[in-house]
Amino acid sequence: MVSRLLMPTHPEMPDTGTPRSVSSGPGGFGERTGTVVAFDTHVGIGVVAAGDAQWPFHCTTIADGSRFVDVGAEVSFTVGPAGPGRWEAFDLRA
Repeated sequence: MVSRLLMPTHPEMPDTGTPRSVSSGPGGFGERTGTVVAFDTHVGIGVVAAGDAQWPFHCTTIADGSRFVDVGAEVSFTVGPAGPGRWEAFDLRA
């Protein structure tokens, strides 16, 4: 049995009171497309936006292994859990 305390939360997902798996959370919606709106090359942290939502990402999740992406670049990505109550963009592809 999965504890509710360990289940991630996200503003786009209504709390139904029932634990849900990662595949049914925001990352379970499949591949998304969006725009890189911020990226700090020294820290390796960026933000990608799709519609009204934004997710942080780390440079190690850029799929081509370059650890760099231009601000304003159109990318495809998936969203998944990154820690207690946090969601991040993963597998960024230009």
